Amino acid sequence: MDYEFSFDDDGKPNAILSMGHEVLGRWLTEELGQHAQKMADLFTLIDSLEREQLIEKNILGRELNLHLQKESVEVTALEREDDEEFPDETNLYESESFAECGLLDFKQLLVDWQEFIQ
Repeated sequence: MDYEFSFDDDGKPNAILSMGHEVLGRWLTEELGQHAQKMADLFTLIDSLEREQLIEKNILGRELNLHLQKESVEVTALEREDDEEFPDETNLYESESFAECGLLDFKQLLVDWQEFIQ
């Protein structure tokens, strides 16, 4: 999983991740942002998962859901009531609405994001 961080014209941090992991970048940018307490809480959760004190944790965001487990992390876009209905045979590009990675990779992503925004 490759990623790149930058600041937009307004000075807000932006995370861009490689194909298949784009929604993780969106989660970092839109849901986590520069919130130090949220980041600290995530590191505490990851530590609890690593020490097997916690089996899983689901964090519901405004537009994205983060699901942490002992060995993996998933980010899923929340369905909205106003989403257009498509026929069952329609194949949609899903990498912008779902991504998963290992817990250790996610932890390293958070460490790098934290260093970038400080």
